[in-house]
Amino acid sequence: MKYYQAVTWIEKLKDFQNNVKGIDIEKADKKRDGQYSIALEQLEDVLDGNTDMEDIFGNPDNVLRNIMMLAFLDKTNASTRKTK
Repeated sequence: MKYYQAVTWIEKLKDFQNNVKGIDIEKADKKRDGQYSIALEQLEDVLDGNTDMEDIFGNPDNVLRNIMMLAFLDKTNASTRKTK
């Protein structure tokens, strides 16, 4: 793994952690068929060093990678949605 890749991936993980703070995980988990729970488990594995970041970012079908891309949209939808 090259240094700039590691820096970029760590930045993406931090952005994901910030986006998750603004999302109701239970609602988002229902909307995404339980993928948020899996992604959060994978995130903890990466942060604990049990999973290599190349396994996450090198695999286009990885759940964490895909949810990281969708988290910004879910956060934006949650913040702009009108409640009755």
